[in-house]
Amino acid sequence: MNIPPRQTQQKNIIKIKNTGRYEVDDTVITEKTYNLHVNNHKVTTFTCSPTYMEELVAGFLCNEKFISKTEEITELQINHNRGEIRVTIANQQQLRKNSCLQQENTLPENMDLYIKIQELQSLGEKFQNMAKLFQKTGGAHGAALCSSEKIIVFYEDVSRHNTLDKIYGHCLINNISRHNKFIIFTGRISSTILQKTARMSIPLIASPSAPTSLALDLAGQLGITVAGFMRGTRINIYTYPERLI
Repeated sequence: MNIPPRQTQQKNIIKIKNTGRYEVDDTVITEKTYNLHVNNHKVTTFTCSPTYMEELVAGFLCNEKFISKTEEITELQINHNRGEIRVTIANQQQLRKNSCLQQENTLPENMDLYIKIQELQSLGEKFQNMAKLFQKTGGAHGAALCSSEKIIVFYEDVSRHNTLDKIYGHCLINNISRHNKFIIFTGRISSTILQKTARMSIPLIASPSAPTSLALDLAGQLGITVAGFMRGTRINIYTYPERLI
């Protein structure tokens, strides 16, 4: 039967505490590999949490410019047992993997996002409370799409890149505008994470972790606000601070 794996598994481990040594069952996060085929061509291998796969595939394909909208996907089949995803897209000419930094443009000029520092901090606290998979396993990354009032959608995954692709796929499937939204993210803001944020036309990303130098260089070129070390009442604003008021 083609049944999706569970998000977590139980493993028997040895736990050492003080001078004691105990055999216990521990909850670990499920990590599974899927080969993605587009029009019968293998294009990548996902290492992911096996949930919200349609969102992951749609977000990845649009982020990598195989498609521009979900309607271009004419067929999607997921075989969890074999670890295979087969997609048919209408436009054969777009069957290519595109990750060239030079092809990125600045964000559209109508990036009308302004958020109060206190609102961002409040949403950051709610974000931490939503990370149930991380709380169970300690092995998940999380990302949320937010407006100034609320968290719109939240995903966790064993891969931090997948969390952004799942958000993108959710927005595409549900026709959610992104230009006045922002991302809260658990992990390091690397150049590839910044790149995915730009491709979604999202003007701000915030994280309790640090950005890299290349990510900040790209953020400066692309018009994206980067906020790091968002912990309690602390925030470091690295680029375009005028969006945080």
